[in-house]
Amino acid sequence: MLNHLLKDTYTGEGDDEEENVSIISINGLGGLGKTTLAKLVYNDDRVVANFNLRIWICVSNDFDNKRLLLEIVTAATKETCEDESIEEMSMKLQHSLKNKKILLVLDDVWDKKPMGITFEVFPKVCSQWEEEEGNHPKLVEIGEDIVKKCGGVPLALYTIGGLLKPNKDERYWSHVRDTDIWKLEQESKSILPALKLSYDALPVYLKPCFAFCSLFPKDYIFRSEDLIPLWMAQGFVRSSQEHGNQELEDIGQRYIRQLCSRYFFQIVE
Repeated sequence: MLNHLLKDTYTGEGDDEEENVSIISINGLGGLGKTTLAKLVYNDDRVVANFNLRIWICVSNDFDNKRLLLEIVTAATKETCEDESIEEMSMKLQHSLKNKKILLVLDDVWDKKPMGITFEVFPKVCSQWEEEEGNHPKLVEIGEDIVKKCGGVPLALYTIGGLLKPNKDERYWSHVRDTDIWKLEQESKSILPALKLSYDALPVYLKPCFAFCSLFPKDYIFRSEDLIPLWMAQGFVRSSQEHGNQELEDIGQRYIRQLCSRYFFQIVE
């Protein structure tokens, strides 16, 4: 992918415009790691140096031509043009990008074609697996069965790994493997059974905290200093004898760490 992006095929003058446009698609299930791969390429120093302009747009599943064009024009021109027509925005964009080499990434464009990865991801999630797997040969066998049910999807593997990591009990792992949730009629290699298993296993006090986050737009970046007061206002963060005199803000931080450890939250820089 990098080699393709770094090829100097664009002159910007006189060539057939269609020959100056190159499209690379990254297909796969949700949670497969497509966005992570695209970000690695997008932020690569060689890619940054090779393009006059880079634009990253999250399309999501509520695709709308005008909204998409508006976001692209705003990113390219640094101007707001919400009241302009599609034709006006198109002209402005054409003028702004003339003779420039640009990289446009459309993230979260939904596609149903599945992809997969190997069993190697799973042991990395269950930390210290390599050191302990000799002591738990039965868990290795059960874990391999669970990985197959996850369909090789990283998000499913990480989520289930976060669920199983603190519990090395064979009966519990067998329960996760044999539960009827995996038999739900879902799209091939769906991540929903894995996510439901992990959500159902959340402590009671964490479930409303996570469910509250569904009120925010897709790909929303939370800041703990903003999210915790909102949880507190809803009565989700409460002190108890277990916490002693611990401040509610500190308890909220602990909630966030627990959700991160179970891969319901992803830490971003």
